[in-house]
Amino acid sequence: MSRPVHPPLPDGATLVTEPHGPDCFGCGRDGVAGLDMAVYQAGDEVIGEITFGPRHSAAHGAVHGGVVATVCDDLLSYLLFVHAEPAVTRALEVGYVRPVLAGQPYRLTARIAGEDGRKLFMACAGTAADGTTAFTTDAVFIRVDPAAYFDRPGARIHPRLMGGSAERPTG
Repeated sequence: MSRPVHPPLPDGATLVTEPHGPDCFGCGRDGVAGLDMAVYQAGDEVIGEITFGPRHSAAHGAVHGGVVATVCDDLLSYLLFVHAEPAVTRALEVGYVRPVLAGQPYRLTARIAGEDGRKLFMACAGTAADGTTAFTTDAVFIRVDPAAYFDRPGARIHPRLMGGSAERPTG
């Protein structure tokens, strides 16, 4: 029996090779407990592809809801790179439509749905390989002054949030 796979990515989608940081739980490649989600930019949207492992499961066998929420939050923050918007998560609501299963591939698509002053309204949907929606997310991010918000020991600001680009985040 072959494993289901997603249809091809949209034309022009490019791999985002700049993780938030090498040890970022959602996208970093150096953290042993991290999720290592592959992220692509397609126009104004971002697309994440991930297969959760057994270590991400809850007691009932599906992927833990908090892990799903983390992946959504991480992908939504990539929109900040695309739009060079320094902002932080204010609220995040995940709707679990069907069980998310370890060992199965999921594709998440995220976009900015609107804005009002400092607020950015974002939306994300996660689909199984057969195209059915497994979860949705609505979030509010608040624009911040990066110099003021990230001016503390251990804080990082990615150059892309400042309108530039870099292989690695500073800090």
